[in-house]
Amino acid sequence: MILIYRNLYISDKVKDAGDIVARLRRGEPVSGVRLVTMPGKRTAGEQFSHMSAGMLKQQLLRRQDYYVIGLASGTRDANELAARIVGEAYSVTGSPDVRAYLLPEGDGKAPADSGMWLKAEEGT
Repeated sequence: MILIYRNLYISDKVKDAGDIVARLRRGEPVSGVRLVTMPGKRTAGEQFSHMSAGMLKQQLLRRQDYYVIGLASGTRDANELAARIVGEAYSVTGSPDVRAYLLPEGDGKAPADSGMWLKAEEGT
């Protein structure tokens, strides 16, 4: 399942973010966009990563849960956005643990009905 953070971090270089989110939610292809994501399950040492929006169409990735927390226009832009997110988490909580900052439910798994996440169509 793909869940999109309602307070999505968006790079200044991304144009038409609302349209991009709508297309992601409908399972439509989106090109030229990097998604800053967190895997559904906590992985040792991995807080988040970024990938091309088109990667979500791959069969292997569709079997896993992903939290989309940011939109960027390229690899460098995604790295800068990730640094901004870590900085914000650290300034608010005193820890660089982005997962704990964005998923404060305790076990690191956000319920789809929490109000903070928008569910994307299956098969996205």
